[in-house]
Amino acid sequence: MPMAESGPETWMLNGKTYHVNRTFYVTHGIKSVVYIIEWSVGDKSALFGMTDEGALKIAFPLMVYAYQSHAYERAEFKALRGNEPARTLIGVDLIAGQGGVAQGYRIIQSIGEIVGRLNRDGGVE
Repeated sequence: MPMAESGPETWMLNGKTYHVNRTFYVTHGIKSVVYIIEWSVGDKSALFGMTDEGALKIAFPLMVYAYQSHAYERAEFKALRGNEPARTLIGVDLIAGQGGVAQGYRIIQSIGEIVGRLNRDGGVE
């Protein structure tokens, strides 16, 4: 069940424009929420045989934008157990659809994984 839905939006990263369909949050366990970025990849063939590695290659610039701009922090949620805030992860739903039937692939990364990849790889293409 999506929470705090927003969009559509246009994001710019390294001179490239991304037209984001919407962003929202979903729960992930009892102590985390995922900030989801929904992005259209074109037709369904783009998702055929998709792997986490392939999805991350496509989705990583969107994750970086959400992290660097603090977009993922636009809402705060309490963990279902305890008094601390829920830990936020960033995910991207790669959506493809034709004729009213949509297909998708979701990839999720922690903030630590995103920062680590940025530090290791030196940025995004």
